[in-house]
Amino acid sequence: MTALTVYGNTAASSTLSTAASMASVAGGASSSKDTKLGTATGYSELFGLGTAGAWSGAGSIGAVSGNGWLWDVTTLEGQQIISGNWTPTLRLQIAGGGTPSVTASLYVIAYVRSSGGSYTQIGSTMQLLAQTLNGTTTNYTFSATSLPLQSFNVGDRLYFATWANVTANTGTSSANVIRVFESNTASTGAANLFQIVTPGYQIQSVSKPFYGMNKGVGRIQ
Repeated sequence: MTALTVYGNTAASSTLSTAASMASVAGGASSSKDTKLGTATGYSELFGLGTAGAWSGAGSIGAVSGNGWLWDVTTLEGQQIISGNWTPTLRLQIAGGGTPSVTASLYVIAYVRSSGGSYTQIGSTMQLLAQTLNGTTTNYTFSATSLPLQSFNVGDRLYFATWANVTANTGTSSANVIRVFESNTASTGAANLFQIVTPGYQIQSVSKPFYGMNKGVGRIQ
């Protein structure tokens, strides 16, 4: 089994231009991207590459959009991430004006993205509920969440979507943003910024044929 931790960075994915890329080795320096919040509440996605678009204020997590983070390498092709604990860490800050305090629940969802652009969610949504976000840069480390074994075929990539549900927002400035800290390079990540620790991966197991005890029932003659 090979250990795997992936880190988000501020460079765009070469395969999916709307998504930020990821790396599996640390060494980069801290940078950031902003998702506009203003005075809004409700659910909205945190964009890997940032966005000046309005906070969606939805009533629930929406469909996968391609605006998250993509580990755009062939490493997992023919491999499987084993079942076990996944642990996200997000470094966040409210920036843009004033001294707002925001209460928000944070969500990270892991997917397999196929070469054709379809998404398959891996297990349940990882969540960290009722957190306080303000002008202080803070690490938010989720409790470990157990997800099932997941195989990757040729062309499959590991993708993450991140959402926040803002339930209270004392900000009065339309310029306020949720700032997501990531690595500043495409080739290396930065520990404890946007970081996902996985259970690790191995070569896909192959089911062996069953050979019955009776002649003619799966038995080699």
